[in-house]
Amino acid sequence: MGIRSMLKVQTPILVCVVILELECCSIYSGKVTVRGEVKDIKETDKWSPQSYIQPDATRLFEEIVRSIKATRKEYDVIIVSMPGTIKQNKEIITSSRLGIKRAFSASNFISERLNNARVCIAHDIDCMLIGAQYGLDNIEITSDETICYIVADEGVGAAIMINGKIHHGAGIAGHISRLVLDENGRYYPELSQSGPLESYVSRPWVSRRCVERYGSSFEFSSTTTKKTPFQKALAQALSDDQYRNITYELLSSGVQEKNKIALECLQDAAKYLSKAINSIIAISHPHKILFAGRMITDIEEFYNNVIDTAKKSSWATAWNAVFFDKRNDSRTDQIIGSFGISKIEKWEDVL
Repeated sequence: MGIRSMLKVQTPILVCVVILELECCSIYSGKVTVRGEVKDIKETDKWSPQSYIQPDATRLFEEIVRSIKATRKEYDVIIVSMPGTIKQNKEIITSSRLGIKRAFSASNFISERLNNARVCIAHDIDCMLIGAQYGLDNIEITSDETICYIVADEGVGAAIMINGKIHHGAGIAGHISRLVLDENGRYYPELSQSGPLESYVSRPWVSRRCVERYGSSFEFSSTTTKKTPFQKALAQALSDDQYRNITYELLSSGVQEKNKIALECLQDAAKYLSKAINSIIAISHPHKILFAGRMITDIEEFYNNVIDTAKKSSWATAWNAVFFDKRNDSRTDQIIGSFGISKIEKWEDVL
């Protein structure tokens, strides 16, 4: 059964979608018609969750409930789309991105406080994949395809759909951020691992490597060479010990300047991401791989470098059978996918 055949409701429903990430929590409301159309999507609230980040998620979800109540609407369905390890779309096991370290029954917590609404806690990239499929133009959606959605952004992750259902395996398939590429690599405290993929490809870690290389380079020691905007930003980040200040825009400017440090660090990131891509192809051989996230969309040539690097080390027979595409707006995919999930009668049929 394909995605489209599952997205049906018998009566119009009022839906609230919560997009929860470290930098921002956004609340959306919308209506789903009996024809399956999503209408009147509006952002009703937006706030920073960082003051509520704790190992126990109770305080964070109290604020989410308060924000939903403030819309003064009685929702039939509430979808929370977030990063983390989630069990049966009800319980958050952990979320390294959000600092949640204790299991929390988020679905029941929200439902009990909001008129027993149906509540689904969905992984953010699962929502993006469903949104991409639900919104892809001129591409046939079939039930016998395997599709992979890869995100490279502030973190790294993936989701896999097989025959219209998100594939979780024994529980956590798709968490490529934890794929260890170098057991002697730098320790990544958020994941309690050394050398995982996320420490090579995510934007904060690429920025960190650029600043570190700058600190030990000729560019840093030279007093005669006029510094470019990217070099000035690296110097300031090194002086302030604030490598996160090297944004996507600055990384892109480094590429445009043909700065050696920017080009080398991004090529390294492309090399490591290509290893994960070829692992996915070797194990599941998807019909489509969709790429998203600001590392893909905002940094010139990074996507092409990833594809070129992965292709060089791939098995040609497998590679040539895969359709590759770049998604330009993963947030839109996430919102559309979350509203799409609200129309599914049995979430276990898809998620």
